[in-house]
Amino acid sequence: MQLSRTLHDKPAFSGKICIIGSGMVSAIGYNAPMTAASIRASICRYSESHITDKAGEPMVLSMSGFIDDGLRGLDRLLALAVPSAKEAMAPLLTGDFPKNELFAVPICLGLAASRPGFDSNTEHLIFKRLEAETAIPFSKTQRFIIPTGHASGLMGIEKAVELIRSGKEKFVLVGGVDSYFDEDTLVWLDENKRLHSEKNKDGFIPGEGAGFSLVTSMDFANRYRLKPLSMILSAVSGEEPNPFMSNSICIGQGLTDVLRRALAVLADNEVADWIICNMNGESFRALEWSYAYLRTGKQHGEPLEIWHPADCCGDIGAASGPVFTGIAIAALNKRYGSGTRPLVWTSSDHSQRSAMLLSLPIKGKS
Repeated sequence: MQLSRTLHDKPAFSGKICIIGSGMVSAIGYNAPMTAASIRASICRYSESHITDKAGEPMVLSMSGFIDDGLRGLDRLLALAVPSAKEAMAPLLTGDFPKNELFAVPICLGLAASRPGFDSNTEHLIFKRLEAETAIPFSKTQRFIIPTGHASGLMGIEKAVELIRSGKEKFVLVGGVDSYFDEDTLVWLDENKRLHSEKNKDGFIPGEGAGFSLVTSMDFANRYRLKPLSMILSAVSGEEPNPFMSNSICIGQGLTDVLRRALAVLADNEVADWIICNMNGESFRALEWSYAYLRTGKQHGEPLEIWHPADCCGDIGAASGPVFTGIAIAALNKRYGSGTRPLVWTSSDHSQRSAMLLSLPIKGKS
């Protein structure tokens, strides 16, 4: 089943939904603690590759050193996704949760939008391979592919919240995985002047990664003594009428809309304490954010603090939302974030925009 968009006018959700598991794999870490610690320490893993750009210079990439360079396509995506999915599922696999109920795990998975080098068959094959290699039995009916790139992971969390709130599911595994490490993809980026280089400063460093979050209700977490890592205060998505790929002028309408709806759950005296987003060095993303910030500035903390992990691990595409969620969770639980309410937002090359507001769980509350 494919989920490509949500209703633009759907109201933001606010309720007692939490995240109890988090997994991440990136160029700067082979699990969640290592990735989060590397972001905190501003460790950067950019390096010249053996692939050259149209100027004959080595392309600078941010690739995972623990994955064989020869892996491409679906095999590479699975090398990223399998360990992070298992890491996120660990609370149910090792805790008090009855294992006989782990027979049909609902899953929402974000993937790249169509582009050169991305095999369209991936959408049809990845669940079967992921299920086999993780030994996690996925639901046959509640499995959703969201092929919208950067915004897909948070769109998956929005879908998970909907499934849990409706009573259809007790928990949902949400993830995203992506890799730009394909010659056709990199040539396409270079030809379209999106690859950062000495001659093109208005571009990004291609990266790769995977992130997963295990989403459930506080009631469920308390019943099985599962530790909530964060509360989901809101999770929303929408569409930008003039996205980058349309060659029209974007003034941040779509991003403004999702930020307003995500922040609508805050009281008058509350703000989003800091931001994690997928600004990656491309000027159009910074310009879009500038418009959205001017319209929502009163609901952001001062001084404004923005984390853009692409500084460390490059642009990670469809993995952005789930990985940023894991980074926010680590910062919340280790108390090095600038407060207790991080705002995560992601903006796809096409029309999709998504945002989520998190907070620390309140102990003893369900």
